[in-house]
Formats: sequence, structure tokens, C-alpha cells
Amino acid sequence: MLRDAMVEFGVPRSEFEVVPFPINQPHLIRYYTPPDAVYFVTIYDQWGRSKASTLSKLGLTVDVMWERELDEKSISGTEVRRLIAEGGNWQELVPKSVASFLIEHRLVERIATLHKHD
Repeated sequence: MLRDAMVEFGVPRSEFEVVPFPINQPHLIRYYTPPDAVYFVTIYDQWGRSKASTLSKLGLTVDVMWERELDEKSISGTEVRRLIAEGGNWQELVPKSVASFLIEHRLVERIATLHKHD
């Protein structure tokens, strides 16, 4: 989804890569990413600050794109999943490529089913 959304918004495919990112096991990050990579972080809460700090402590280049209050966040994955589960209008909140991916891979049904069990 990330790859397709980046391309959809005009980022040349040759300019980025999407790789596993084990932030909960930071000692493994170096096995997945090049040492000269730049790590772009947005901060809305303590978890965002913690991620930026963890990456910095590893000696990695961190670029904090912005730090804002949580109520300034325009949309969240939690909100999108809630709307999917409730049959709401979620497609207008995500890039077209993401909506297509979720539908094509039957993830909309899976999210709705999992949400019923919460």
C-alpha cells in the first residue's frame, strides 16, 4: 500500500524503497536499511518521540518532519478501520491506490470481521 500510494502521489519508484522496520527491536534495523538512510518521523505523542529518540541513539539520521498535538492529526488508521467496520465512507480518507488494495485483497471484509470480535 505504501509503495503504491507513494507512486500515486508522484514519487518516482526509483527514489524510495519499502522495507521491514522492526522499531520494537531496534538492534535489527541495521539489517534492513542502509546506513546512510534518512528516517522521516512525525510526532504526535510520546510514542513518536520515543521512535525518534531510539533512531537517534542508534546514530541514524532522523528528520522530524513535524511535531504536533494528537488532536491536530487529520486522520488515523484507527478511524479508517472503524469506518470500514461500520460500513462508513472510508474511501475518501485514503489514497485511491490504498482503497483499491484493501478491496482487491479482501481486507475490507477481514477488517469488518475482526472489528466485530473486539
